[in-house]
Amino acid sequence: MRGEANTREQWQALEQMLNHAIPEERFHIQPLDLRQMAEAVN
Repeated sequence: MRGEANTREQWQALEQMLNHAIPEERFHIQPLDLRQMAEAVN
């Protein structure tokens, strides 16, 4: 819908903030379309 590059750009600040705030964990953006989201939560 919005494209992977646009999604990553939009959410990059949150990813960086989480990685800084919780250094023992590693966060990364995983852009998914609606079908992929449904599969991921089932």
